[in-house]
Amino acid sequence: MELKPVENTISCPKCGADQQDGESCRHCGIIFHKYREKLSAGSRSSRPPIRPADSGFPYKTLIRLSQLILLISLLLLILSNHQRAILPEMDFYDGARLPEPVQSDTTAEPFAVVSNDILYTINPIYDYQLHG
Repeated sequence: MELKPVENTISCPKCGADQQDGESCRHCGIIFHKYREKLSAGSRSSRPPIRPADSGFPYKTLIRLSQLILLISLLLLILSNHQRAILPEMDFYDGARLPEPVQSDTTAEPFAVVSNDILYTINPIYDYQLHG
C-alpha cells in the first residue's frame, strides 16, 4: 500500500486540523482571512495591557481591609448613636476642677419670642460665663 503525498495542505490556525488548501476550515468552520484580520486588529488595538494575575500588589488584601474599616465604622456609628443621650454620672466629674459660673449684670435689651401663638417678652437680668 502506497501513500500519496497530499499537496497544498494547510493547518487551521484556530483548531490545528490539517486539510487541503481552501478559504475556510472544514473542521471548525472559520474563514482564514477573517480570522487573521481579527488577530492582527487585536494586536493593534489601543486596549490597555492586561494586568498579570500576580503583579505583586495585594489588591485582595486592600479590598478586604477597606471592607473591614467600613464595617467597623458602621458599628461605631450605630453604637455612638445609641449612646448619644446617655449622660455620665455626677461623680464622673471632679467638682474641685469645675468652677462656678460667673454671673454679671447685663446690658442686653428685652426681646420678644413667639411660641405656640403666644408672645413672650424676655427681660435679661444677668450674663453668664460657663467654663468646663
